Amino acid sequence: RSERLARCEPYPEVREALERLGRGCLIGMITNGAPDLQRRKVRAAGLEGFFDHITVSGDLGVGKPERAIFELTLGRLSVRAQDAVMLGDSLSRDVAGARSAGLRAVWVNRYGRERDDGVVPDAELRDLRDLERALDSLRT
Repeated sequence: RSERLARCEPYPEVREALERLGRGCLIGMITNGAPDLQRRKVRAAGLEGFFDHITVSGDLGVGKPERAIFELTLGRLSVRAQDAVMLGDSLSRDVAGARSAGLRAVWVNRYGRERDDGVVPDAELRDLRDLERALDSLRT
């Protein structure tokens, strides 16, 4: 457990992407897991200050992909589902869960995996350097 915490280093472009995004948007995080461990991982990665709200499934007894965790996070941010976008690396938990709650979803597919479970994201990225392009493509 302590070894995992010591290796909590975000991908190189993450901090810059969160800084840019935070200039015009509220940013929430939804993470599945034990609250103490998940919060320590976020702190160890140096990312805690980028988020307006962090929702941890272990605090609620409900997790991704369940619709309720997305709705609760939207409520805490005072954001409507149609005005929100979920970024995530899991088609089945992040993308499918967000879509079920009425959010648009961007799949961060760092390793070029094939879509094999019928879940279709609104946009797909290899990393967060293309985040602004992906979000621009979702504007209506």
